[in-house]
Amino acid sequence: MKSYTKDTDKGRLRILKEMQKLKRKPYVKAGLMGKRLHRGSKQITVVDVSIAHEFGTRHIPQRSFMRTTFDEKHGDWSKETETLKTLIFLGKSTVKKGLKTMGLIITRDIKDKIIRQDPSWPDLKAATINRKKSSKKLIDTAQMLHSIKDETVMRP
Repeated sequence: MKSYTKDTDKGRLRILKEMQKLKRKPYVKAGLMGKRLHRGSKQITVVDVSIAHEFGTRHIPQRSFMRTTFDEKHGDWSKETETLKTLIFLGKSTVKKGLKTMGLIITRDIKDKIIRQDPSWPDLKAATINRKKSSKKLIDTAQMLHSIKDETVMRP
């Protein structure tokens, strides 16, 4: 009589497949992307306006929301990345889901920076407040805020 051994794969092959995806260095990008025109403009994009605020111009003081968010949150993001990698290695998540989670976290943090109104940002000029009917910095129509997105890039 022949003896048979049943090979039970408890997700090992799926986990190995996900680990192979990590070797291809997929990534997530977050921020303002694309060429969407700023409200009322035929040439200036939302990205152009955000760059002007991020770095400042001759007429607009610097109100960094991207770089300062990175500086404040990169430690938290690194810890979250490690947690997500562990979930992938345990077979409880996928690379794509992990990257999407990180993208959502990063975009949430960037938007939160704008919504919280960083106290280090210079005040708006009285003329700007009168024109906008608001003293909120970086928020007029919220077009820039709503344009902050994330994108997961899986390499073939």
